[in-house]
Amino acid sequence: MPYHPGQIGQQKSTTGNIKYHIKTISLTSNRNNVWGEAYIPDSKGRHPLVIFSHELGTTHATGEEYAKYFASRGIAYYIFDFPGGSISGSKSDGKSTDMSVLTEASDLKHIVAESKRWDFVDPNRIYLHGGSQGGLVTAIVASQIPNDIAGLILAYPAFIIHDQLHHDFKTLADVPNQFMYIDWINVSKKYASDMWDYDVYGEIAKYRGPVLILHGNADYTVPMRYSQRAEKVYHNAQLKVISGGGHEFFGNAFRQATDNMLTFFRQQGALK
Repeated sequence: MPYHPGQIGQQKSTTGNIKYHIKTISLTSNRNNVWGEAYIPDSKGRHPLVIFSHELGTTHATGEEYAKYFASRGIAYYIFDFPGGSISGSKSDGKSTDMSVLTEASDLKHIVAESKRWDFVDPNRIYLHGGSQGGLVTAIVASQIPNDIAGLILAYPAFIIHDQLHHDFKTLADVPNQFMYIDWINVSKKYASDMWDYDVYGEIAKYRGPVLILHGNADYTVPMRYSQRAEKVYHNAQLKVISGGGHEFFGNAFRQATDNMLTFFRQQGALK
């Protein structure tokens, strides 16, 4: 059975020298309440914002240490629960059988639109950060609204989903109305039909902004070749291999990820 994000390990961020506060911000997307928290630096002015999209089956919690790390360095972070995207612990509405990659993409687009009106956000510096399925969702949304997104961080992005579904089922007609995806989360046929003929690499290449891809060399859930292909189809991407990193980053792998992200944000002018 493949490793599932959020099952094991701990992350520990190092705090910067900027104080921050946490604000609960909820909104409505596709008739569902979406719960989230913004980590907002206490420094004056409008801040760059990163919107974090969690992995399939997890919650906002997998983004907490990233939010602490960067909010204490001057970048606001918004972490939230996808409607129907968690196995347990979600504070948002929605059932997993109503969720798909494309419903999550729609939810993320709603959040981007709302975030432009938040008084602590510089609307010209909105970045997206996603892990696993959240990374695929992030990449899709950036391709749909490229002018709204200043840059992407894709962590172990699940560009494998299309191939995984075709591996599990011979035809779309063979997909039942409900099934356990990767023997782990109950989804509906919509989850498969939305991705069945989706041209992942053709679509994500429409985003021409800066992209940082982080992929662990010990990831046995999504092979490295999926991120290597993504680096080639993007116009402005860099792939950083996380030594010892699996399908989520803990310990030294987490430190490598945040170091690479810090460099990326400095390159983009989001941090000094």
